[in-house]
Amino acid sequence: MKILYVIKGLGLGGAEKHVAQLAQAFKAQGHTVQIAYLLDYKDAWVRPLAEAGVPVTCIGGGKLWPVLAVVKMAALLQRFKPDLVHAHLPISGVYARLMKSLSGYRLVYTEHNELDRLHPLTKRVHAWTHRLDDAAISCSQAVADSLRWDSQVVDNGITEPLRPAKPSLRSTHGIPSDAVVFICVANMTPKKNHAMLIQAFDCAADRCEQDIRLVLVGQDATEGGALRAQAQSLKNSAAIVFWGQHPCATDLMYEADVFVLASNHEGLPISLLEAMSVGLPSIVTCAGGMRAVVGDNCGVAIDIGARDQLTDAVVSLAGDRDARCAMGGQAKRRIAQSYSQSSMVERIFALYLGDD
Repeated sequence: MKILYVIKGLGLGGAEKHVAQLAQAFKAQGHTVQIAYLLDYKDAWVRPLAEAGVPVTCIGGGKLWPVLAVVKMAALLQRFKPDLVHAHLPISGVYARLMKSLSGYRLVYTEHNELDRLHPLTKRVHAWTHRLDDAAISCSQAVADSLRWDSQVVDNGITEPLRPAKPSLRSTHGIPSDAVVFICVANMTPKKNHAMLIQAFDCAADRCEQDIRLVLVGQDATEGGALRAQAQSLKNSAAIVFWGQHPCATDLMYEADVFVLASNHEGLPISLLEAMSVGLPSIVTCAGGMRAVVGDNCGVAIDIGARDQLTDAVVSLAGDRDARCAMGGQAKRRIAQSYSQSSMVERIFALYLGDD
């Protein structure tokens, strides 16, 4: 089967990593795959994909990318002649739908976020055009529940990460071996609510008997400068580390003790699944599909925007090593049993074939 994946960008984000790994998985099965993306400056995955033998084409670029994308995508479709197009994220989905009549491909679309977080205009166009999808996928039940139309729930899945040969999280920033490290892997955008996390952690550091550290891993995006200024103004600023982006953030998780994500909106974060797969307990909000994954024994789920609950959870897990170990063990087993990439790929391929 000839499969074309279409996505807005190929930067360091969960949806982007999902597409990159999905393309590589289907290539390994013998399918012919390509990826097209719209925003030329979001290109972190371009080189790794090329090295893995997956052709990648930017169909946007520059200020006129919305117009150029139509021309470039039409040319790509003419050359590649895909049997199936799998679009991810609303803007990419709209382009794939509008071009569908020109090539007659089967169209599958995956929703990675709750509908209400979209810009009103994007939401409206998305709702108008979704009927052109031959199959619709939601990455979690919470995402499916947010839609006004039916979709198949196929939870995100991952492969077990490889432990790095040379750990670097603690040595790079001089973090003591006995410090309890909380790690957040998320690009610094408003929906991730790093501001509340930083405030809650500062309060927790005042209450904890243990030496605790917060390591923030992710691109600055729109919030980096403001978040750094916020952290520097706090009493416990020395305990908050801004790592920046990392091409393989999972490598850092092996030296952490707890994963934490304070998002206001989510689908089903790849970073959470990866943290659980390496045996980390998690503190997350009930945004998107996170509550369902963490359950009652793999970590702590708090209300969205509940800073005091987040502070309490940090203090509780920092002071209870046995609880961290028990939750981490449960988390690793849960991912292996229910969120494997092989199971996800099998279910998605059934939708590619029309078995929906």
